[in-house]
Amino acid sequence: MSPIANILPYFPTVAKIIWIDVNGDTCAENMIIEEARYSMFQRWRALYRALNKLNSSFDVVLANHSLSTYPVYFSRIKAKKFYYIQAYEPEYYQSLGGLKSKCLSLFSWFSYYLNLERIVNADLYMRYKNIRAKMVVTPGIDLEIFKPQASDFVDKRGIIGCIGRVESFKGTSYILDAFLLAYKRNPNLKLHIAFGDKSNEKLHPAIKVFMPKSDRELSVFYNSLDILVTAGTVQLGAAHYPVIEGLACGIPVIHTGYYPGTVSNSWIVPIRDAQAIADKIFEISSNQKLKDLKIAKGFSSVDKFSWPLVAQKMYSYFLN
Repeated sequence: MSPIANILPYFPTVAKIIWIDVNGDTCAENMIIEEARYSMFQRWRALYRALNKLNSSFDVVLANHSLSTYPVYFSRIKAKKFYYIQAYEPEYYQSLGGLKSKCLSLFSWFSYYLNLERIVNADLYMRYKNIRAKMVVTPGIDLEIFKPQASDFVDKRGIIGCIGRVESFKGTSYILDAFLLAYKRNPNLKLHIAFGDKSNEKLHPAIKVFMPKSDRELSVFYNSLDILVTAGTVQLGAAHYPVIEGLACGIPVIHTGYYPGTVSNSWIVPIRDAQAIADKIFEISSNQKLKDLKIAKGFSSVDKFSWPLVAQKMYSYFLN
């Protein structure tokens, strides 16, 4: 369920989406309006009214973002109410600065005290700051899509890759710094960025930005790489999609300490340390035996993230 003041999903889905207007009435997808046209309180009102109107239609309601918990909690719907916590969101809002972000951070912080059944996506969050939860369901991926496959990139040798994000805590900026350091030692290296800002290509002729349009295209991107780097700076130990997907595709992964990465299946570096990333790039390329060993261990560590297993675990919580 989503207010029409939103965007269409940026990923393929066969799930039915119930679009609602500001009064909580269902409407057609083609009525979607610009996101800025609804305030946060209008979104809350829309969801609250829609849940009350659809009171007998659902057995379970799942809030998957801190700000969507309030209409779920206060609604009169008789369904079981769950809260799927995928990150400690107050910390993200705090990093943005400004009065609005502070208010959103406060609302997000208080959401963990609402009387909802809390499910977290990693052990880290079971007792993280003011989160308390007893149920864990990790992210899921399609292991028929994210897997090792032959690459069409005939010049694959020397391609470093990352997922481009503008948020400072995602670490893209100092991955760029790390690449420039590594390039000084080996001018045959290339940096490929998925979903990055196209302007990054102007920083260096060896940098190229890609825009995968589906999981399959993202898997092709991963498989075109020699090394994947992910360098977030907050909530280390949390489950991280690029780490999971990179390990599943059988490529070396350098990261700052995200689950399910370990020292035995990947290469871990300190946060905000571009030089450490550059050093690991050359360590990987100079030790084929260790590289093969870690890739094998990484590949074997992702079975538990398959969608059927993850879905069954979530479903079992819904039934309890």
